[in-house]
Amino acid sequence: MRMREDAHQMDKSMAGATTCSSSRVNVFPSQIESILLDVKEIEPQYVIIVKKKGYLDQLHVDVEARQETYDAGPKKIAEVEKMVESKIRGMTGIGMKIRLVPPKTITRSEGSQTGDR
Repeated sequence: MRMREDAHQMDKSMAGATTCSSSRVNVFPSQIESILLDVKEIEPQYVIIVKKKGYLDQLHVDVEARQETYDAGPKKIAEVEKMVESKIRGMTGIGMKIRLVPPKTITRSEGSQTGDR
């Protein structure tokens, strides 16, 4: 996982220690990750993007689709995006825009505390 806020990026190894704030609700990246790991149509590679809109943060998540999901076409991709958005809203209470991206397009972290690569 990487987090971007303008030019700021954070590696997955820091995810447990950082929160995103949206509408005065704190969301830990690890909460988002645990939801994403339960979705079989996507890979565990994602980027959280924090954008400012006035005084509020808007959260977007780019997540890699599995090859078979991506190959199924735009209708399947939209279905999975909506399903993930619903799961995240249900668990965190806030809305995030989810965008499935092609497999192997998100830059991998160079090592982490969990041993993922």
